[in-house]
Parts: sequence; C-alpha cells; structure tokens
Amino acid sequence: MGCTEDEIRDAVKKTNDCIGDSAWSGRTITVAAGSPACTIAVLNDSAMAARYANSSCPGDPESHALCLRNEHVRLAGGGAIFLYSGQAFCGQCAEGCPAPQPALFTLKGNDNTIEDLTYRYFPEGIHIRAGNGHTVARVTADRICEDAITVDEGAGEGHVVRESVLIGNTAPDAGRTCVLATGQAGACGTDKAIQLNGGRASIERNTIDRISEPVHVSGGEHAIVDNRTRGSAEDQNLCQSYTAATTAGSRVSVTMRGNLIQHCKLGIRVDGGAVVLADGNSILDPWVSAFDVRGSGRLMAQNNRLRTRSAGFTNRSTVQRGLVVARNASRARIDLGGGDYAGVSVVDDLPCAAGGACSRGGNRFCSRGSGSQSDIWNITDCPCLNRICGETLGVCAVNTCALVDDAGGCVGTAGAGASIGARGNCFRFSGGRLVDVKDAGDENTAISGATECAASVCDF
Repeated sequence: MGCTEDEIRDAVKKTNDCIGDSAWSGRTITVAAGSPACTIAVLNDSAMAARYANSSCPGDPESHALCLRNEHVRLAGGGAIFLYSGQAFCGQCAEGCPAPQPALFTLKGNDNTIEDLTYRYFPEGIHIRAGNGHTVARVTADRICEDAITVDEGAGEGHVVRESVLIGNTAPDAGRTCVLATGQAGACGTDKAIQLNGGRASIERNTIDRISEPVHVSGGEHAIVDNRTRGSAEDQNLCQSYTAATTAGSRVSVTMRGNLIQHCKLGIRVDGGAVVLADGNSILDPWVSAFDVRGSGRLMAQNNRLRTRSAGFTNRSTVQRGLVVARNASRARIDLGGGDYAGVSVVDDLPCAAGGACSRGGNRFCSRGSGSQSDIWNITDCPCLNRICGETLGVCAVNTCALVDDAGGCVGTAGAGASIGARGNCFRFSGGRLVDVKDAGDENTAISGATECAASVCDF
C-alpha cells in the first residue's frame, strides 16, 4: 500500500472483514515507504472511520484509531512516519483529556504485530486492548503526547514491546503545541513512555530516554528486560523512575532484569502492594535513590550494580536519600540478601532456610566522590520535612531548624523502619565505616556478611 490514510484504512478494513472466514490464515500489510521514508498524514477522525467502516473499533475510548481485531495480522511500516494531523489535544491531562483522544493503532484479536515505523503527536499512541500475543517492535516515538504505548486492563498475555526508541522532553515542531499537566505549553513527552495496566507483557531491549516514567506498572504481571534509560545529569526531574504501584483492587508483579538506568531521580520505585524482583540491573548516578520502596511494597534484589553520583545525592530535594530507601514505609519488606530482616522471603513468605524464594545477595553498593552518601536509609518517619523554616519547608540537615540526630533521622522521629535484609553484599568503605546505614536502631536492617567492594568491582 502507498503512503495515505485511505490506503491504510482500506487494508485494515479488509483484514477485519475476514473475521470468521475459515480460510483466513493471516496477512501482512506492507507500507511502500520508499527511501527516504514517506510521511503519512493521519486524521483518525469520525469521517475517516465512517468512510472505511470496520477499520476502527467504535466502542473503544480511542474510537477512531486504526484497529486490528482479526488474528495474525502484521503491519510492516517500512520506516514510514505516521503524523497525526487532526485537532485533538496533545499533552498530559490531570483530570482526563477532552474527547476524542485518538490513538494511532489499537490491537485486539490475537497475535497481531505493528513494526518498523515512527509516529508523532498521537494523543494516545498504540494501545493493546484485548487478546493475546500482540507485538510492537522497532517503533519510534519522539513527540509523545500522553503515553506512547499502553497495555490495557483487559489485555491478555504474551504481549511483547521490543527494540523500540521512545524519547521524551522533546521540543514540538513549529506550528505544533504540547501541553503540560499544568495546562501550559511545554515539551512533548514529559509523563510516561509505556503504561502497563494489566495482562502480561515483556518489555525488551528498548531505549527509553528523558521521560519522567519510562515504564509505569499499575496492574498485571510483567517482565522488563535489557532496556536502556538515561535521564539528565543536569535536571533531577527529567527522569523520575521505573514505577510499580498498585491501585485499588489491582495486583502488580514485575521482574526487572539486566536494565541500565542512569541519572533517574528514584531509579526503581515500588509502591502500594507491588512486588518487584530485580536481578542484574545497573542503576547509576541516581539523584535520590536507586531503589525507593514505599507503602507495603516488596522488593527482592540480587546481583544489581548501584553507583552514586560523583557529587553524591542531590541537596535540592527534602526527602530521604540513599542507594536503597524505605520511604515512610514501616510495612515495606526488602530482601537484598537472605530474606527480609527476619530471614523470610518477601515473595512467598517462607523462611529462606525452609526453601523460600530469597535473594542471593551479590549487590554492589558503590558510593563514590563527595557530598551526601548513604547505602541504606531505613528511617520511615521524618516530620521535619514538613516543618516551616523561615517560611519555607525545612531540609533534614545539621544547623537548620529541622535538625537531624546522630542516626541521620529527624530529631523526634519515631524511626520505625521497614524489614530489610542486606546480607552477602559488598560496599565501598567510606566515611570511616564499611556500610552507611541510616536506621533508628539495629532491629530493622540486617547487613551480616558485608564485604568491601574491590575498586575493579565498582568500575562501571
């Protein structure tokens, strides 16, 4: 097919018309994009959907999107640039975006594939809505509105997002506007790249840079493997975190393996009742934390490489700071080696000695340089963060009205910490001690078997 929305809609319509045909064995729709690749102006509005009835899925919130709902349909983009040319709003919506909010594609049916294309300014990107085994591969989104890719709550299993490039905080082109959550015009792609609301998906070998949340998981069971993310060495808020957080009634389980996350504020954040298994990730130069665990979150981590910024943690955020932070979370349970503090698995609640699924340790805590450095912060109550000091919120620091005690907690803190086991890891010796743990007492954090990391071990 050629580079027009009419031809694309006609092809999608024909594949959807074959639903129920016993002779159907799948089709490939190939865009003859040429070289250099063509740009395809796409309206995805009611008039185009009506002109090619059955090319959309009218019951969806993204009612005018191109909708693949048969099985074994592959759309090969040939490097074409799909450019949204309608009038819908592009940006973040704190209270929900005004209708309509077109996506480029929605995927239903089973085993459908979108690959090898670039898309820009689509309010809702690509949605996997239903069915099993869908693939999004080698796509590029560098002018993101809300989210680039979404796996919806009703999606099934076996979905894959791989080898794609998703870039945030890009300036809109002349004549285009991207809107921030404040309602002001600003950069494109400041919220999330991939939103996982349910189902089961594998997010593999993608490059996801300069966006607040590269992946946000609010439901389902997912694997996030071998992705590469970089934030900013100058702006602590450009990249916040990979986030796993439950919502009311949801269940979240995430395996994170082999990812590189650099210059992101919180690294990997675990919130609510989410469970995260982190193995072999490299979390470098975080502004505030490499792992940030809140609520009743559970983290099992082994063989991860954690390295502070050469200037230490930021002094521009009035929050707890450390390579691992249990933030106001006395119910959180963290296994960095040998189970939680009591030696119990945070995954299956069995004692490690009785065969529970427990971390083998092997995490490398590589503090370096100057400035504020700590390996583990396990003081959950910090009231000075809300104390007014000279008409501004105070910072937990020496010689301010918001004082800290010898343990590093705010004066007057109750200090009830999370249950943390950190056995069998190596640490860089600094500040006169091998392991820098901020804890109101030694009843919450277990660090037996700690060794000093050789310089070569932290050379990454």
